[in-house]
Amino acid sequence: MESLGIVFIKLGQSLSLKSFLFSKETLKALSYLQENVKPATIDIHQYLKEYNPKLYEFKGFSVNPIPIASASVAQVYKGKLNDQDIAIKIVKPNIKKYIEKDFAVVFFLVKIANLFCSPALQIVDVASDIYTNILNEINLTKEVNNLQGVKRNIVFDVGIHTPNVFFEYCNQSVMVMSYIDGISLRKVIHGTHSYNAKVIAENVIKAYLYQVYRDGFFHADMHAGNIFVNKNNSITLLDFGLVSRISLKDRRAVATMIYAFLHNNYELVLKTQLEAGYILEKIFFNEQYRMAMQKLSLNFQGNFEMSLFTRELFSIMNKFNVFVPKHLLMLNKTIMYVEDVTKQLDPNFQPFKVILPWIKKWYYKEQITICAEKLFKLLK
Repeated sequence: MESLGIVFIKLGQSLSLKSFLFSKETLKALSYLQENVKPATIDIHQYLKEYNPKLYEFKGFSVNPIPIASASVAQVYKGKLNDQDIAIKIVKPNIKKYIEKDFAVVFFLVKIANLFCSPALQIVDVASDIYTNILNEINLTKEVNNLQGVKRNIVFDVGIHTPNVFFEYCNQSVMVMSYIDGISLRKVIHGTHSYNAKVIAENVIKAYLYQVYRDGFFHADMHAGNIFVNKNNSITLLDFGLVSRISLKDRRAVATMIYAFLHNNYELVLKTQLEAGYILEKIFFNEQYRMAMQKLSLNFQGNFEMSLFTRELFSIMNKFNVFVPKHLLMLNKTIMYVEDVTKQLDPNFQPFKVILPWIKKWYYKEQITICAEKLFKLLK
């Protein structure tokens, strides 16, 4: 996939959403497509003079011609602006024409494949989503807006940060932000650096919980390469090309299902799925589907893992051709990354001990809010 170029790299990344289709080893292999892409040979000075000449109006501006990071559609350089260290992200040149050329082939292939696949796989929709996401990623103005959306939500959260953006120097092709003097979480995991792994893991979990359940707007690509660790064990989230929203209705549904599974209440699981619109009545009354949900509920009465839970849940839904909404797939991918990262940081760390009390507390708070809303309607 890497050798075939950007579109197939993105296809591999999107296939990692379908955790119920592949083994853990295959999913881990697909995750390597998230980074370590060979940088393109670009004359950065010539590029910036063409796409963002405003930077050169300042005598204090400079840029190192050697990229410090590279991904499928963009690469990053380190520079200075008025004696301040900055990171300059640019879209690789002429990339749109390669995307459109490759996708002509991809759409042809997936339409054929769709004739032989389960409707629950949504293979044509997956291809369309990849295409849309890539077009969004090559417009860095969208990433700036995504970053600012997350920053506004987490600005007062301890231990979680995002870069600052220099808006006046940003456009569709160039994004200028503060340089983060930290270290990639992947290097922390595989290196011998003296960081507090438990604190870092807790910060990663908190970043997930705050964004998903509290804010409903989350970084949907939280693999180790997109998280930097700072000297005080706080974390900085990077690369906001892929974000996702989850409505309050869906957040409440997911939290209710988790609560119900933990209390071995599969009837509440089915009721929640029906009310949320995830299943139709014929599935609700399907005896085999009900038995599968009951069995799943019994399996998660001990060491609860969110990623394993969602993998099994979506596998059952796929088996019965139940449509899984895109935002839930993104949620699944994100928690899979988060749990994998925390376990690699500290094999003894148990994410569920942080996740479950937080979700339970949020669930009870939302139940009180729902009751208050209903009471208010009655009294109105």
